[in-house]
Amino acid sequence: MKHIVVKNFGPIKEGTVDVLPLTVFCGKQGSGKSTIAKLISVFSWMEKALFRGYIKAENINGSDFVERYCGYHGLTHYFKDITYLEYEGDSCKFVYSSGTFNIQKSSSDASYKVPKIIYMPAERNLVTAIEDAKNVKNLPLALRDMQVEYRSALQSDMVSKHLPINGFSIEYSKDNDKTWVRGKDHKIDLIEAASGLQSATPLVLTTRYLANKIGSINQELSAEDLSRRLKEMEEIMSGDLSGDTRMLAIRALDKKYSTEAFLNIVEEPEQNLHPSAQRDILAELLLPYVLKENCSLVITTHSPYIINDISIAAKAWKVHMTCNNDQIYKKLNKLLPQGLRVNKSDIAIYEISENGLVAKLPLYEGVPSDDNVLNKYIEESNGVFSDVSLN
Repeated sequence: MKHIVVKNFGPIKEGTVDVLPLTVFCGKQGSGKSTIAKLISVFSWMEKALFRGYIKAENINGSDFVERYCGYHGLTHYFKDITYLEYEGDSCKFVYSSGTFNIQKSSSDASYKVPKIIYMPAERNLVTAIEDAKNVKNLPLALRDMQVEYRSALQSDMVSKHLPINGFSIEYSKDNDKTWVRGKDHKIDLIEAASGLQSATPLVLTTRYLANKIGSINQELSAEDLSRRLKEMEEIMSGDLSGDTRMLAIRALDKKYSTEAFLNIVEEPEQNLHPSAQRDILAELLLPYVLKENCSLVITTHSPYIINDISIAAKAWKVHMTCNNDQIYKKLNKLLPQGLRVNKSDIAIYEISENGLVAKLPLYEGVPSDDNVLNKYIEESNGVFSDVSLN
């Protein structure tokens, strides 16, 4: 099981998080939800880069980790003299402590599944309006990279352009590089569409596009990486290896350059969306988990509806797995999107308090507890309303 330990980093005072197939962070603004999500992104990418040989463990020191790798997500100034970070994945363990950085590689990489990793920042609405993010100064690097994947998704004939919101769909013209939102009897330029559609479109299409890469070889590789793989293959074929040893070497090379997993990290999937659309978007994000193996979703949220819908997803999974009644099964499929199914053991919801402590929310009969900061705020608001009414 992957886990991360964070102490005295940015707004986070202390927390230990198990990274499960569905990992959720909730809390007030500025509490540190995105901070932990970004660290998961950093460490996951470094683990992948080490496995593929893009970077070498002996070449990375504390300063490199702080300035280069954490700098990608703008985390450089979050470090303190007493900062402690630890991440243990399937292939590597990373420890940052008092300015030093240590990497321990596992003795075997057999359990490691090479992931496609994407970080979907809250500013993603911008990618619908930017033609070439690389030419925009001071644009967050994660947003720039997301735009590259989103534009690939727009241009791909393998990606469905139907949105899970009110029957809308996307039309893209390669001739004039225009993106349209089509409704039942009209269409409009995406830049002029509702903010919720501007937020949901890149989120949905990019997720579909990257999920399709699971199990593929070469699809996400640059020309440089393809050349590197070809060179390694030539070395294997020309080397003095026995037939069985050569086959094992080729399989290891295929694993190295294939995509076996998908890690989708999303800030505020509920952004600008009606509660019913929030459920549909959550289901869309969970669909790779339902349909394929080795898919993980990490989200940050301010929405009590998202938390509640995760509870519904846990209940739906139980019914889906235990129901022997065709009528009930058909009713479940009619009531809920297919993607809204999550095994309770694959869910972890963490709440970050105002004093920077990270706590895992308990489960009640396998369902996430209602006792969280988002629901408490609703109760508090209702209490204020009652008090005002009485006065």
